[in-house]
Amino acid sequence: MIKKTIRFENLDGEFVEREYYFNLNKAEILKLQLSEKGGLDKKLKKIADSNSYGELLEFIRELVLLSYGEKDEDGIKFVKSKNGVRLADEFEQTEAFSELIMELTQNIDEFNAFINGIIPKSLSEQIKLETARNAKAIEAK
Repeated sequence: MIKKTIRFENLDGEFVEREYYFNLNKAEILKLQLSEKGGLDKKLKKIADSNSYGELLEFIRELVLLSYGEKDEDGIKFVKSKNGVRLADEFEQTEAFSELIMELTQNIDEFNAFINGIIPKSLSEQIKLETARNAKAIEAK
């Protein structure tokens, strides 16, 4: 899990800072790995090879929205929907979402930190290393 403090301009023109949480559990990681032949590593390599900023932007957007949620007070649950509404849908409508997307698309170190932060610590370090390597390849292009 990663906690990001995001500074953004609200609708009244004032700058505010808010904390947001992002996390993928093991089942979500497995689903992502299985959604692309060859897993996330293959998907990032494909994006790097395509030189498509649009594909990269869409991948980051999907990852942010999939991982966004609220940590409960006792640290047991990570809530991603309430009353039938996906919290990520509400988050996407904020300027904080926009600021985060800009940060992750323009700063490879922030992108790597985000990826490493949302992947459960108990998962293999290999996933994190492969993701970082492919992110560097995307940046180089």
